[in-house]
Amino acid sequence: GMDSIINCISSLYTALYNKLIHKENKRIKNNNGKPRNNSTVSTSDDALLPKLRSRFNYAGSSCSARVISTNSGAQSVSSILSSSKDAYLRNLCSNRGKFVVVELCEEVKVDTLVLANYELFSSTFRSFKAFGAPKSGNSWSLLLKGSMRDGKALHADQAFPVSRVDRFVKYLKIEFDDSHYGNEHFCPVSSLRVYGKTMLD
Repeated sequence: GMDSIINCISSLYTALYNKLIHKENKRIKNNNGKPRNNSTVSTSDDALLPKLRSRFNYAGSSCSARVISTNSGAQSVSSILSSSKDAYLRNLCSNRGKFVVVELCEEVKVDTLVLANYELFSSTFRSFKAFGAPKSGNSWSLLLKGSMRDGKALHADQAFPVSRVDRFVKYLKIEFDDSHYGNEHFCPVSSLRVYGKTMLD
C-alpha cells in the first residue's frame, strides 16, 4: 500500500541524489583547479572554418609573424606561415621531438588554431600540443591538445577551438606527436593559422 509507494519514492530519491553527487565529484576531480582543456583532447571542427575566412590570421608572414625555433632537421620552416599551398615545413617522420615556435605579429588571446598538411603523398602527425607565452623565455602554458582527423579531412584545413581563452600570448609553440597517419617518409605541415582577440578588441 502506501508504505511501498513511500519506499519506492525514497529509493528513487536516494538513487538520484547519489548520481548527482557522483557527477559533481567527477567534475571537481576533472577540473582540479586547472583548465579543463589541459586533459581534454580536441578534435577539429569543420563548422569553424567558414567563420574564420573574414578573421585576421596573427600567424601570417604578411603581418611579420615569424618562426623563431624548430627541431633540428626541419626544413623550409617559414613555409608554415605562408599562404601558398605549395610550400610546407618539411620533417622526416622519424625525427623525434618535432616542434615549431612562432612569434605572432601581435599579442592575442588565442581562440582558434588551424593546421593543415596539403601534401597528398605524405604522412600526417596524429596529434599535437599548443602552448603560449607572453614573452620569449617565459614559461609555456598549455592552450590545447589536438587530435588530427583521418579520412577526407586529413589533407585539408583542420580548425581547433581553444576552450579556455584567458591569457594574452605573443609566442606560440606547437609540439607534434611522433606517431602519424600513413607510411610515407615525410610528415610535412603546410599551414598554421592563429585567430584570437587583441587588447584593442
